[in-house]
Amino acid sequence: MNSFENQLIENQQITHNILQLLGEIREFKGKQDLFKKQSPQTLKNLIEIATIQSVESSNRIEGITAPHERIVELIQEKTSARNRSEEEIMGYRSILNTIHQNHQHIPFTPNIIQQFHGEMYKFTSVRAGKWKTSDNTIEEISKNGERIIRFQPVTAYLTPQAMESLHREFEQAVEKRKS
Repeated sequence: MNSFENQLIENQQITHNILQLLGEIREFKGKQDLFKKQSPQTLKNLIEIATIQSVESSNRIEGITAPHERIVELIQEKTSARNRSEEEIMGYRSILNTIHQNHQHIPFTPNIIQQFHGEMYKFTSVRAGKWKTSDNTIEEISKNGERIIRFQPVTAYLTPQAMESLHREFEQAVEKRKS
């Protein structure tokens, strides 16, 4: 939440390593454009691999796991969910597809975030598409059973105003970039 506050992003040091990475991103973007024209099937395969890896990694962070083969089948829509974890994986796949297919037409607003949240949980019985009503933490459980807090989200009662603030600060950063 603090990335737009106090010009944190603007004051970020750009190291030589970051400049190199930016150059590589630009180079790969050019290669992607070539793939689109010359090898659309290869690009489609790469997108599918990236989607599978994203679904697997992002859900693992939340403690949602399934065997790799099941995730592949769920992503490719070759099977239906057997349990809650797989339902959540299907929802994540669904929202990723929406974003990939429509990203240029999707505004960043708090309402869109709520809609995406509802979409992510549409295969479950979870109440979704609303701001959270209780506090939570993102925890990791070590091999010896110790709980380690990986991330402390904004408290439930501050979430609506934090999302409005994030949206406003994002819009300001975009406008500043245009000028």
